[in-house]
Amino acid sequence: MSKTTLRAQAPLRGDLQITVRRVSDGHLLRTLHIKNKILVGGYAALVGLLDTQDYAGNRRLDRIRVGTGSAPPALGDNDVSTPITASGMAYPWGKVDFAVTRTQFIDPTAPTFELRCSATVPGGSDADPFNAANTVITEAGLLLVNGTLFSRQIHPGITKTSAIAIDYEWHVRFIPA
Repeated sequence: MSKTTLRAQAPLRGDLQITVRRVSDGHLLRTLHIKNKILVGGYAALVGLLDTQDYAGNRRLDRIRVGTGSAPPALGDNDVSTPITASGMAYPWGKVDFAVTRTQFIDPTAPTFELRCSATVPGGSDADPFNAANTVITEAGLLLVNGTLFSRQIHPGITKTSAIAIDYEWHVRFIPA
């Protein structure tokens, strides 16, 4: 099946909600809502989910990777355009990734099937180079267990410090044609 045929038969769209809040009291500072593309890796993952030979769990939505790039998402992307690299036990992939803490199916009997995935970029110690550098985060990608990029989106810059936490909530909708 060609990519064009797959898109025509299974239209997908992602909606990314980004919430910026102060760590000390949870005060909401900013909320962004952005529509985004589901990429080739995402379509391939859906096909893989239907293949009982490949049901080993490696196609589960697993983590969100953040970066500093500004290039718009392209269908063939395989990573965020400028991933933030880090080392140490907190960053086992060598890049700044955050585990999806909640995956939720929303009413599978509705006309639109929706999957929500959430992850938080926490506040923390200024000893963490990620917080101390006041990194300006401008992109996020949703990855599968096997590292395949499912979806990617750029967003207005958010300066990350130890006093700021960022909540990403990805909405993936399966809209019957």
